[in-house]
Amino acid sequence: MHKKNTGMIVAFITPALLIFLMIFIYPIIRTIIMSFYYVESVTAPTSD
Repeated sequence: MHKKNTGMIVAFITPALLIFLMIFIYPIIRTIIMSFYYVESVTAPTSD
């Protein structure tokens, strides 16, 4: 691999990696964080 190709590889891999992190990793981390919280029901119970 030549030195000039390394810059192009980084230029194409970086946006792809950022998009991957935003689409796949962020929701997983957010779900793990939200699992530690207790949220009461917002609506009234449906059965009496």
